[in-house]
Amino acid sequence: MRMFLKRWCAVAIAVLGLAGSICAQTTTTTPKVVPAPKTPSHPSAAATLHPGSTSGGRSNGAGTPGRRTLPSNNGTSTSGGGNGANHTVSGASRHGSTITPRLSSIYGAHRSTASPTGSSNSRNKIDSVERASVLPPAESRAALQQLNATRSHLTGWNQRPLPQGDITVHPNGDTTLTAGDGRRYQLRENGTIVSFRSPDQSVSYFASGQVASLHTAAVDVHTGPHGERTVVWRRPDQSVLVRTGRHLGYLEKPVTLPDNRRVIQRTYVTNGVVFTRTFEPYSYHGAVLLNYVPEGYFAPGMYGWVYYPWKPVAIAFIPGNAPWYAANRDYFAPSPLYQSGYSWLADFDLSDVLSKCFDQQSAEDSSVEARSAQPLLENHISAEVNTPITPTIKDAIAGEIRDQLARSNLAASGSANSIHTELAESLQLDHVFVVSSSLEVNARDDQTCSLSGGDVLQLASTPEGDGTIAQARVASSHRADCPAGEIVAVSLQDLQEMQNDLRAEMDAGLRKLRDNQGRDGWPTAPPSAVSPQPRPAMDGLPPADPQAGELIEAQQHEVAEAEASVVANAFAAN
Repeated sequence: MRMFLKRWCAVAIAVLGLAGSICAQTTTTTPKVVPAPKTPSHPSAAATLHPGSTSGGRSNGAGTPGRRTLPSNNGTSTSGGGNGANHTVSGASRHGSTITPRLSSIYGAHRSTASPTGSSNSRNKIDSVERASVLPPAESRAALQQLNATRSHLTGWNQRPLPQGDITVHPNGDTTLTAGDGRRYQLRENGTIVSFRSPDQSVSYFASGQVASLHTAAVDVHTGPHGERTVVWRRPDQSVLVRTGRHLGYLEKPVTLPDNRRVIQRTYVTNGVVFTRTFEPYSYHGAVLLNYVPEGYFAPGMYGWVYYPWKPVAIAFIPGNAPWYAANRDYFAPSPLYQSGYSWLADFDLSDVLSKCFDQQSAEDSSVEARSAQPLLENHISAEVNTPITPTIKDAIAGEIRDQLARSNLAASGSANSIHTELAESLQLDHVFVVSSSLEVNARDDQTCSLSGGDVLQLASTPEGDGTIAQARVASSHRADCPAGEIVAVSLQDLQEMQNDLRAEMDAGLRKLRDNQGRDGWPTAPPSAVSPQPRPAMDGLPPADPQAGELIEAQQHEVAEAEASVVANAFAAN
């Protein structure tokens, strides 16, 4: 009996030991395998050039791109938060919020949708980590005295003394000064000002002291990541003057047609060449957007010729020695062969946008400092290298142009007079937009980044409810712009401007094809495409405004006055 009990106890102890071992193994934390997110599928039927085809997808046959999610160019996952191409973050996030004007055209007037770069929630998180120190009054006065002593050795407006106020010191050595009347200054450790804002004015500066962005009741200034500068002047006569370079810009004003329709007309000036574009205002999600109206409609045969597949043809339309092309060789390359007119139009659109962007950068004053050389905000992220435009991205752009051709064919045939729902139809997941001008946008984690002409976005999510902000993934971008894969917030106004520019470039490309067809290696169009002359889209439009060029040349004076006004406000006595 004693022997039996001894053996039973030994067995029980062994069983308990084995159970404990199993329990320990099952409670050990092991990595979970998370399946990769599925790419949304977009069934596409063969598209035909008739009214029933404009709402659907595209076939995936040869030369016909299908709608699909664009892969990350560097092989990394770009779903969710967006960690695509290598990028840099300019230091830690700052506490002082800098106003960044975002320029959008709203019914003949550009609106600045300025907003602080950081939210209160993110600032609380930062405070808990960095522990910014708000100084007591006596220490604030002492710190301010030391700041002004440091600034006395600087030059220009940076030499002017700061007013009395509360001082917040950040661990990175920067300082925020809040004056008693609400004026707010963000200063570097060396005493120079990063930004200043008051209830109706804001300005930010590069480290050199040059203006990076400015906002007043009448003027907005934005300097892009490559030195390009956009100046918007809201004039007393309700017109808007936009200057994008020394000899580049447009004058925008409302026009009433003989039939009492109200449209917006822009007179563009591009290095001495003057032309106009017309837009119809409409309301969407509570925002007033401007829809591009073509100068005229081509014959339906023209749209059909460009819409349907071609026999592969090589079209050398870009001079190899063009300066803009040399500057973008590692970002964009034209296709060696074109199997359709719309695939050529995709390259034409990209080349024209990149050329104009290059002109804007080159036409600015040489003293303008590129943001890529001197970071403006320390929560600003930027790509370290170019993420080139791939054949897949160009196929997606070509597919969007193919859809535009179908819509234009409807209007040309009289089936539709004006398509105000075009942006709504384009707000579908994976729709691509070609950025046509320099923009500052919000990214993840309350960071900001820049976009410039020729960058490509792919819609990631539509605005929630009646919102006016969409989320887009950066599919391709230049060095110093938003990194590829980043998810950014873009306003409906800016998306509409990109769509407008795509349609205008498409019309310009159609004119080029029509004028050059059958000559010097260009494909030959059927007689039905070129025999009928294009018909005007609208009657009664006034000619180009003869004052536009003169006003653009003189606008620099208005910018100087606006800057002087902000500086005077910044350093006025309490």
